[in-house]
Amino acid sequence: MALVINDRVKETTTTTGTGAVALGGAVTGFETFAAGVGNSNTTYYAIVHQTDDEFEVGLGTLDGDSSDLTRTTVISSSNSDSAVDFAAGTKDIFCTVPASKLIFEDASNDVTIGRNLTVTGDLTVSGDDITMGTNTAGHIFVADGTNFNPVAVTDLSAISTIASGDTLLAVDASGGGLKKVSRSVLVAGLATSSALNNVSEDDTPQLGGNLDMNGSDIVTTSNATIDLAPNGTGTVVVRGNTNSGAIVFNCESNSHGQTVIAQPHSAGVTNTMLLPAGASSTLVSLVSTDTLTNKTLTSPKINEDVAVTSTASELNVLDGITAVVGELNALDIGATAIGTAVASKAVILDSNKDYTGFRNITLSGELDAGSLDVSGDIDVDGTANLDVVDIDGAVNMATTATITGNLTLGAQLIMPDVTSTKMLVADGTSYQEVSISGDITIANTGAVTIAANAVEGSMLNNNTISGQTALTSGLATDDELLVSDGGTLKRMDVSVLTTLTDGSATALAIALG
Repeated sequence: MALVINDRVKETTTTTGTGAVALGGAVTGFETFAAGVGNSNTTYYAIVHQTDDEFEVGLGTLDGDSSDLTRTTVISSSNSDSAVDFAAGTKDIFCTVPASKLIFEDASNDVTIGRNLTVTGDLTVSGDDITMGTNTAGHIFVADGTNFNPVAVTDLSAISTIASGDTLLAVDASGGGLKKVSRSVLVAGLATSSALNNVSEDDTPQLGGNLDMNGSDIVTTSNATIDLAPNGTGTVVVRGNTNSGAIVFNCESNSHGQTVIAQPHSAGVTNTMLLPAGASSTLVSLVSTDTLTNKTLTSPKINEDVAVTSTASELNVLDGITAVVGELNALDIGATAIGTAVASKAVILDSNKDYTGFRNITLSGELDAGSLDVSGDIDVDGTANLDVVDIDGAVNMATTATITGNLTLGAQLIMPDVTSTKMLVADGTSYQEVSISGDITIANTGAVTIAANAVEGSMLNNNTISGQTALTSGLATDDELLVSDGGTLKRMDVSVLTTLTDGSATALAIALG
C-alpha cells in the first residue's frame, strides 16, 4: 500500500452518512480512482456536496476492488474538521493536495518540512552552513552505522599513546583541506629545526614563549636540587596577576604553608627585606613568643596610626587584670556600629542604651518591660495570659477561639458567609448562618414579609373574631364583611346584602340574626 496522488481523478457518489464512500464512476473528462490511484493505495481526497453546504478533505484508502474509498483521516471539513454526516444527493469526490501538506517557499524563500526528508540522489548545499536541531560548539558529525549524529569531541574515546599505526587528522596549510597524518609523519615533522625538539634529548632547550605548566608541577628525582640562577644582575621575580605575587613554603607533608606576600599595588611602595646577619639568627614572629635583647624601639606604636602616649602609671592600671585573650577579643567589634549585635562578641549598648540584631533570647525568669513593640510575628507555644488586649489590626486565627466570658463588639460581626438576608440560628452545637425560607422572608434592613396566601384558617386563634370589639348598633351599608367567594377570600359591603334581599329590611334583619 502506497500514497498515490494523481491528476484529474474525479468521480461522483450518492453515499450518505460518515462511513466509506461508494464510488459512482468517473466524471466526463476525468479518470476513476482505480485508474489514477490503484487498488489498496491511499490518497488525499476531497468530497463536495453539489447542492448542500458540505465538504470534507482527508486521507482515504481505496479498497481491493476500487469500489469504495474508506475515509481514514479527516483533515478539514464543514463539520468543525470532523467527519461529515453527508446528506442525500450527489457529491463530487476527487484527488487533491491539502493545504497543510504543501511544501512551498515562504516570503524569505525558505522551505520548512514537518518531519523527515528522504533524498534518493545527491544533496547539494550551495550555502556555507548546515543547521541542525542541536548546533553545540565543539561537535562534529560522526557516522554510527545508520546516521550521522553530532558528537562532542570531548566525548570521543581517548588513547593513552600514539601507536605507529594510528592516524590523526590535520589541515593541509597548502590548501589541500583536511587530511590524515600517520604517527611517523608527525614525528618526522616535529624533528625539523623549526619544530619542538625532544626536551629529554636536548642539553640546552630554549622556550620560544611562556611555559604554561597547565596545572602540573616541576618535580626532580633522586633528591636533585632545582637551581634558579639568573645571569648577572638578573633576579627571580614572582609576578602578581589578580593578586599580589606570593611565595609559599609548605611543610614536609604539604598540609601547612608559610606565605611571603608582596604589598598590593594600592600601597604604592617598594620594600626590601634584608635577612639578618650573624649565625643562627631568627626573625621575630607575630604569633610566637620571642625575646628581644638590647633592641631599641623608636616611636613605638600600638597600631599604625596611634602613638603610645600613656605613662607608666597609666599602663600599670592593666596590671592585675586576669582577662584572657579571648575575653578581651570579645570587646573587639571591628567596624560594626556600637549597639549592633556581632557574633561571639560582648553586648555594648549605644548612646541611647539601645541594642539591635539579637536572634534568640532564653529567659529563666520574667521579662519586665515598660513597653514591648514587636515588629514581626509572635509565636507562643504555651498559654498567653493577657489582662487587656488592644489589637489595632486584623486577627487571623487558624483554629478555634474559646471565650469563657462575654463577647462585646464595638463594630460589626463578620462571618465566613455574609450573604444578604441570612440569619444566625442555633443548631444545638453552634450558631450557623442560614437562609430564611418558607412563607416569611426578611430583607437586609430587617423588614419581615409574609408571603401571599400564607395565612391559613388553622393558623388563626379561636378568638380571632370573638376577641374583637363588638358592634352592637349603627350597622351601615358601607361597613365591610369577609366572605369566601367560591374559595377566594374577599371583602363585601353590607350594601351587597341589601341588594341580595331586594332591599327588604325584614329579610336583612333575619339574615343578620
